[in-house]
Amino acid sequence: MNNFEKAQATLIAKHQKLAQQQEELLEKSLAKQSDEHEKLTRENEALRAELASIDEMFGIENSAYREKKLQGIKDEFDLRGSRLQNLKELGNTNTYSNLCGKLKTAFSNEPAPPTEAELAYVEEQKALEESRIEKAKTIKVWDTIVEAAGMWSKDGQTAPDVELAIKSALFPTVYERVMKGNSDYYLETIPEAKAEKLVRQAHELIRDTRAEKDVFVTDPRHWDDLAPRFQSWVIESMLPELYGAKDKAWLTDEPLSLDQMQTWRDKEASRALDLPTIFDAYDNLKQVSDEHGTLDIGIAEFHKLTLETRIDTELPISC
Repeated sequence: MNNFEKAQATLIAKHQKLAQQQEELLEKSLAKQSDEHEKLTRENEALRAELASIDEMFGIENSAYREKKLQGIKDEFDLRGSRLQNLKELGNTNTYSNLCGKLKTAFSNEPAPPTEAELAYVEEQKALEESRIEKAKTIKVWDTIVEAAGMWSKDGQTAPDVELAIKSALFPTVYERVMKGNSDYYLETIPEAKAEKLVRQAHELIRDTRAEKDVFVTDPRHWDDLAPRFQSWVIESMLPELYGAKDKAWLTDEPLSLDQMQTWRDKEASRALDLPTIFDAYDNLKQVSDEHGTLDIGIAEFHKLTLETRIDTELPISC
């Protein structure tokens, strides 16, 4: 082996040693990493300058192979330095032992076991997601029942005014409690038998009300007279039937006013400001539906059942 080859081998060995030192840096203190990397960079540049001097001394002009080899070593060196810096940033910790654990995990094929904090975070996120879905399902169950109540006659008449009156009682008693995370109010699916019974009652109440007064419940002149019939029915029949018990709080819950309900119905842009909790309920329902598709709460089967509860009538009402 001539002098050049020996010098070249020595330099390559030095570069390989530097690369090995770069690996060993992963086990050193975080406080020293930046300084050590800069030192290695300076040494690398010094070695390259020394190699250029040897080239000149031995009159070497075609050094493409050697340069390619050394460039590969340098690229690996730079990659390790970049990876180390990224890990320092991603580690987001000043604790040496924690960082070493993260670095070892990053360079290992075996995943590190999750920490207690990570497991707790996963469980927390899982619980939040389950709660989001439960809330969305509950709102969808109630909306479906109310919509079925509004489709009261066999000749196609509907009662959106009555639906609004029913919701004026449901919004504060049920929807707001659901959105506050009261799991006692959650409903996974439509309880078909109970809901069918309630829809039948609603249809009969609408028929009797229409027969008595040929007006809309939302007529400002008749709201105070007619709306309480449906609001009271919600509190005294609808809620106890579906939840299997009564809550004294329902008696003190104040139904929303006609102005509030009409604003909710007609001014979509102001819903978030006027009724933020109810807005959140429907916004959450939309998001969950977009993410998970149609919620399986038994809508199709329920609609089939309620077809038989619609009433034959010749009342000239078309809402």
